[in-house]
Amino acid sequence: MPKNRKQRLNALLRVWRDCTPDQIANDIKEVRRILNVNGVKRKKRETARFIPREKANQLFAAIDATFKRPHTRQVMDMFMALMLDTGCRISEALHIELGDVDLAERFIRLRIAKNGRERQVVFSRNLQEKLRTYVRGLPSNQKFLFEKNRDGLAFGLYSTRAIQRNLERLRECAGKLYNDDFSDITSHVFRHDWGTRRVAAGLPTVFAQKQYGHASPVTTSNEYISNNPLLRREEMDRANLRVMAQGF
Repeated sequence: MPKNRKQRLNALLRVWRDCTPDQIANDIKEVRRILNVNGVKRKKRETARFIPREKANQLFAAIDATFKRPHTRQVMDMFMALMLDTGCRISEALHIELGDVDLAERFIRLRIAKNGRERQVVFSRNLQEKLRTYVRGLPSNQKFLFEKNRDGLAFGLYSTRAIQRNLERLRECAGKLYNDDFSDITSHVFRHDWGTRRVAAGLPTVFAQKQYGHASPVTTSNEYISNNPLLRREEMDRANLRVMAQGF
C-alpha cells in the first residue's frame, strides 16, 4: 500500500496510463459512489470584505516584531501598502518592474495580469511619497519592485507563497501582540478592501472594474455593490434617519 500522497498518485497514474479520458472519469465517479461523497460540497469559508482600520494599523505596527531582517520589514510594509492602495493581486504586484512605476503621474503598469490582460492601475498621493522613498533606497542592480536582498544586492523575485507565509507569520504575531483574531485577513482581503471602500465612497463601478481588471462590470457590481457591507451600512443609516424623521 503506497504510504504517501505522491506514491498514491503515481500508483493511480500507472493504472490509468492506458485508459481513455472517459474510462478515467468513470473510475472517479465509481470511487466517489463507493466512498459516498457524491454531492458533498466543500463548505465555503466566509471571506472578510475589508480590513478594519484599527486591525490594518496593528498589522503594520507588528512588522518589526515579526521580522528580524530590515529588508523583509521594508518589503512587507511596502507590499501591504501597495495592495491596500491599488487592489492588485499578489502575483501582479510581484512582477512590477521599476520602469513600470510612473511616480509623477501615479500609474503602475501591470504586465503580468490575470488572463494575460495587461492594464494600468492608479495609486494615491499618499502612496506616491512612500513609493518614492522606497525606490530611492533600492540597490542599483534591482529590476523589480520587490526582490530578495543579499549583502546589499538584489538577487531574485519573491514567490507568491513566500509572501503568503510572511503574511501568515505577521497575522500570528499581531494576534499575540493585540490578543485578537487576524485569521480572516488573507492576502486576497487586501484586494477586497480596496474595492469595498472605494465603491462605498462613490467610485463609479466602471473605474473599479478597470482598476481590478475584471472582464465584465457585472463581476465588479456583484462583488462590490451587492455584497458591500460599508455601502449597506451607509444605506441603512440613511433609511434609519428617514424612519426617525417620519416617526415610524
